Amino acid sequence: MEKPWETGYYHELQADKRRKLLDEAVASEGMSPENELRRRLLDARYGKALGRGKKVDYFIRGWMTLSMLASNTRNRKRMVRDIQSVMDDWKFDLAGEYGEAGKRILYQEFCNMVLVYIDLCKRDKTYGAVILGIGRISDESLMMKIARDIYNVAYDVPEQAGISADLKLFTEAATAMVCEVFPEIEDEFLGKVSMRS
Repeated sequence: MEKPWETGYYHELQADKRRKLLDEAVASEGMSPENELRRRLLDARYGKALGRGKKVDYFIRGWMTLSMLASNTRNRKRMVRDIQSVMDDWKFDLAGEYGEAGKRILYQEFCNMVLVYIDLCKRDKTYGAVILGIGRISDESLMMKIARDIYNVAYDVPEQAGISADLKLFTEAATAMVCEVFPEIEDEFLGKVSMRS
């Protein structure tokens, strides 16, 4: 059962606010193995600063790598190598050290990553632009575009690389977040997913 602070933690999109929520939880309940993993994932995800204090979100960077692979799948060997690099950034091995709790926490981190991606798409002026950026697509079209892009990254790329089983946790998290954020297309999205089986 998820604790109330965990719900806030995994729905918070800002790295600094997430760190503060986690620090408060550790101060309140101590450094449990689960909180230790959360901290290690947080450090790995946002750990390295660039110029001017800007930090890279290595989970979103991995998402963007998969997104690029969705449009360029000619070399399967290179694709698998690139996906393995993403899995390293996403700390599959680290989470595996914590057993079932590690899988659950990595799944929650993936859910947060998908929420961040959806937020970025919604706020990006060029993502929803039409006709040389003069107009914007409708909210419904934007929702469908985001869901289609998530589907391509979470389902098509792993399948084309032949490693769907390795990325199953990520795929499940992506599906859950599409259904949570866009409940009006849940049946359609899940229908598309079930056709793959």
